[in-house]
This record gives sequence, C-alpha cells and structure tokens, in this order.
Amino acid sequence: MESNTFPAGLLGNYYSVRHQLGLYRSCAVTSLYSFHPRTPNPTHELISQLQHALYKTIEKHPSLSYGLLPGSKSRNLPARFKRLSQISWDDLVSISSPTASRDVQSLEKRICEELGAAHEQLFEDQETKPAWKIRLLMHAMEDASYKVSILFIANHAIADGLSCAAFQRTLHEQLSLATVETGEKSSVQWPYTVPATVGRPIAIEDAMQISPPGYESISPNTAPRTDEKEEKIWAGNFPNMPTIESYKTLVLLVTIPPEQVQRVLETSRRLKITVTGYLHGLIASYLARAVVTSDQLGLKGCTPYSLRKFSKLPLSEMANHVAFIATKWDAELLSKIRHTREKSPEEEALIATIGSQITREISTDLNRIEAGGGVPQLRTAEKIVDWGSYYREGMSAERSETYELSNLGVVRMNRVPQDSCLKLDGLLFSQCGMVFGAPIGCNVANLEGGPLVISLTWQEGGVESEVMEGLQKFLKNRLGA
Repeated sequence: MESNTFPAGLLGNYYSVRHQLGLYRSCAVTSLYSFHPRTPNPTHELISQLQHALYKTIEKHPSLSYGLLPGSKSRNLPARFKRLSQISWDDLVSISSPTASRDVQSLEKRICEELGAAHEQLFEDQETKPAWKIRLLMHAMEDASYKVSILFIANHAIADGLSCAAFQRTLHEQLSLATVETGEKSSVQWPYTVPATVGRPIAIEDAMQISPPGYESISPNTAPRTDEKEEKIWAGNFPNMPTIESYKTLVLLVTIPPEQVQRVLETSRRLKITVTGYLHGLIASYLARAVVTSDQLGLKGCTPYSLRKFSKLPLSEMANHVAFIATKWDAELLSKIRHTREKSPEEEALIATIGSQITREISTDLNRIEAGGGVPQLRTAEKIVDWGSYYREGMSAERSETYELSNLGVVRMNRVPQDSCLKLDGLLFSQCGMVFGAPIGCNVANLEGGPLVISLTWQEGGVESEVMEGLQKFLKNRLGA
C-alpha cells in the first residue's frame, strides 16, 4: 500500500460500500446566514471571504485532505483513505445563481431542493478529489441584504453529524474573521497544498476498544428466543433502486423559532424526558395514527449516539465515532395512542413512556461500554466479511426499521467579532434518503440561542410523500413552528 494511503477502518469500509452501491451517499450540515454586503458586488465579496475562510478551515481539519478509495475484492484490498497532494477550489465549491423573493416559503423550498440535489450526488474521482463538497446559495432580500446558505456535504466515512457541525463551527469563525481582517485575505492561494505531515482520519477501532478483554461477561445475550414470534413493523415501501442514477432524495423542513424552543424544553422537562425522547414520542404518535392501520404492526426507531466520550475525540475534530440503538414500539402501545385524543393528558403519558424508554436504552448502552462491554453493533459489523453481498441480499428483503432520529443537540459556536457582515441565523442537519434501512430520516440541530431545525429526508418511493408532508404538518403544529 502506498505511503499516502491507509485502510479506512471499519466504518470507512462500511460507508464506502454503501456509497459505491448508491445506498447511502452523504450527510450534511448547512449554515444559514444573513449577509449585509459592504461593496457594490455582493457575490464577489462573499466568494472572496469564503475562499479565505475555507482554506483556513481545511488547515484545521486533517480529515478534509483525504479521498476515499473503494475496496477491491479481487485484489483483497479494503477501502482506503488517500491523502491528496492538493485540493482545487473548483473541485470543492459549486455556486448557485442568486435568487430573489419576498416569500420565506420559496427560500425554504429552494434550500430543500438544493439539499436533495446535493444528497443525490456521488463523490467521484477520489484519487484526486476529497470526500466532501460545498454548495453556496444566495437569496436577495428587499432590504439589500442576502440570505446565504452554505451546504457542507460529506461522505459519512470521514464525518458524522457532529463532525459536520465542527466544520461549520470553524468555517463560521474563519468567515467572521475574514470579513473584518481584510489584510489577511491575500495570504491564501488556491489550490490548497496538502502538507505531507497532515494528520490521518481516526477510525473508531483505533480510538477505543470495540471488543475489550472480558466483554462477553458484560454484553447482553442478543440471540432471539426461538419460541417468540417476531412482531412485524411498518417500514414504508419495499427497498427499490432500479439504477444508481434514478435515485432521488426529498427534503422537508420544520423550523422552531428560539422562543418556541424554550417551550419544547419545558415540555420535555415536565415529562422528565429528553428533547430526543419527546421527538420520538411525537413521531410515533403521528405514525400510529397516519400509517399503522393494522393492530398487528409495530414501529422501530433508530437513534444514533456519539462515542466521543469513550474515543476521546474532541467536539472540534472530524471523524465518524457513532453507535446506535434500535427501539421497538409494539402494536399494543400504538393502539393505545390511536385511542387517545391528540394533546390529551393520556397521549402525553404515552409520549413520556416512549421518551423514558429511549433514555433508558441509551443509558444502558453507555453504561455497558463504560463497564468494558465494548460496542455490540460495531462488533456485529466487524463480522460481516462481504458488505456488497450483504447489501445485495438486503435489497430483496423488507426494511427492518421505520425511521431514524438523529439529534445533534445544542451546537455552540466559537466567539467571533461582533462587527462581521455575516450573522449566523441557524444550522440544518440532513442526510440522504436511505435505500436500505429506515425509510424516514428525522435530523435535528439546535444552534445555541437560535432555532431548532428538523429536516425530514426520504428516498423518493421509499415512503409516500403524503406521509412525510403529514409528518411535517404534525410536527409544526405540535412544536410551534
């Protein structure tokens, strides 16, 4: 193996195969800004600042200097990270033509369309290009200001959701500095030359023990009981992707303003559950009424959680250090929900039950890892020898999950100069619609002091659009969006 390439590790291999097959393409965090230009040419002004800030951001995050080469079965090679020699601005950044509208809905619609289009793209030519991209959108307002959206789209192998937020934190800091320190901007020159000494992306198995000595005595027995009949779940439509090119991601947004975020927090505290648990309860409540028409069907929700506490990866750094729980809501619980009135004390009690179960299961996982039980989900993944065959077989079976709820929580930014012409209004976390796995994606980010934004994502055909539009309307109503 060449000196500038090295194995991408367990999750690198996992996401490389999913990417090759077109099953999972990217995750993203988008920063939403208000821009008050100081020159007669706003587009040139903003691009100049972004060129400077992006260069500085790459310097601070080693993972951004790598491509992801696919594995080769015939050559017995795993997926590999490749350190690039240089990074071209044109390979990274696409700039959409500025648009104008008084209508907030039209701006939101455009962001959703751009996110969908971004999540449909595959990362190509990884020998010479990195495993991430930027999209820049500008939307002219009536008062000569602009709404600016900067999409950071990454291969999940190099970045989990918190990593995408870390990228935007650094970029925000560098953009703010670039707008007030004009003399410094001449010090960067594209293309970016990658130093030979740049750090490597850190694989999860290199940062913590997935199977520590004695883990068998701590890990649960996950083998199913042979005398127990597995309850069927509602999981959208059968997996379907005729060609890689025909894939389409759709996106809807729910934006909860800061004053309503406080109310959501208060409700969660009153029910003695987390915001993540509360959102699980609301999603289950909606789906129980909207799609689960049979008393024989349950739901299954997937909740990713961070392993950084154990891998010692700081919040400021980029990698994919994530595990997850999968939680079943049985038909009996869903029937109880259907027989309660929306917003009634009875429904609230059931939402609290769901939220408490989520907290309990995540706490159990974290306590098990702390006690030396390792990470069972990653151990299971380690045992899969041929991911390609695994996924091809999976495409001929029904999905095993209903939805994924991934919450980045409150994202805090670094302190920046107050006189910047760019003001950060919010952050938006999103993922591509999943072909294999949960048909419904619910991705959450809350900028500290700002809005809480939920993106609802799905593969076209994975679930009916009416179901997703109904979920958006339901969440807006219940959360005060």
